[in-house]
Amino acid sequence: MELLEARSLNVLFILTIILSACSQPSQAAAPPKWAIGTGIGVQGTLIGWTESAAVGSPGDDIFFGEMYDASGNFHETVGQGTVDSNGNFGFHADCTAGKGACIVGLSVDQALCQGLSVSDKALKLTEIELIPIDAQLSESQSRPGGVVLISTSKPSSMFEVFNWDTYSYIHASTNSKVKGSCSYPDEGVISYDLDLYKGWNTVRQYQHKVTTAVIPPETQWLFINPITIGE
Repeated sequence: MELLEARSLNVLFILTIILSACSQPSQAAAPPKWAIGTGIGVQGTLIGWTESAAVGSPGDDIFFGEMYDASGNFHETVGQGTVDSNGNFGFHADCTAGKGACIVGLSVDQALCQGLSVSDKALKLTEIELIPIDAQLSESQSRPGGVVLISTSKPSSMFEVFNWDTYSYIHASTNSKVKGSCSYPDEGVISYDLDLYKGWNTVRQYQHKVTTAVIPPETQWLFINPITIGE
């Protein structure tokens, strides 16, 4: 009889542990590292900046990220950066309330193209597609305009710039997956495989494919103009 009671107590004890574990709220899986949250904040050296002027110093400058719609029309500036004559730069795009809210994004149809598979139809996108820096021309200074590439290597010509292996940022208004292909007059067919989380996400564009991806630690911010590329 005592043995039976002991076994019953053991069973009750085990059941209590199991029920207690089941009653605990399940923890959501941590988002992937390409989901970087509400703000972008990057500091470092803009490679090529100090060599970018034909005459004089490249000087200090302010630059902005730019977003375009599906038709290639300029939509809005997104984020702001500064660079000094030594190439030290900072770039930020902060979506935190009270620190400069993100602009209202575009629907996937407006931002990319129609016909893509979108898991959350309410998704709005804000994308940094281009980071240009205007030319500075005067009697004492001649710096041709160019673009900033976020990449692990430098293209060998200006022709390659827009088909290069690069990284960028997309802000999503909600968690959503975006898949499919778009055909553009200049770029041709580009396929999208995006697993977006609410907030900013890092993406890679390579060989006409855009995917959510972690920016590798060896990636650099490169200033590309005809002088830095040797043309």
